[in-house]
Amino acid sequence: MTTDAVADVVIAGAGPNGLMVACELSLAGVRPIVLDRLPTISTEPRANGLVGQVVRMLDRRGLHERLRGGSEPPEPSGAYVFGALPLDLSLLVDNPIHHAPPGASGGPHRCRSTGTCHTRTPWST
Repeated sequence: MTTDAVADVVIAGAGPNGLMVACELSLAGVRPIVLDRLPTISTEPRANGLVGQVVRMLDRRGLHERLRGGSEPPEPSGAYVFGALPLDLSLLVDNPIHHAPPGASGGPHRCRSTGTCHTRTPWST
């Protein structure tokens, strides 16, 4: 596959973080291209929700409410499981882990309805 696309930055992965970085760069006038292994949005579940800083970023851009389907702001998680290790985050002053509940992203249909989808350029490995 060949393409004549011109980009300032190449982003590997069209997950929530990759697409958010692409949007932020675009707002700053940088031309990103997002590469992903899949040519289209997967119909298979890949995660049980959105976790981490991407939730805060979605909220800052006004997308969290539309993706979640409710008006509640994201809240810090009191606990998180990293691999098989449960972590107690309740004592952290500035807890960086926020989560949207399972199904909050709404899958591909919710993504399309909010206008947050982007063209994927597949790569081969």
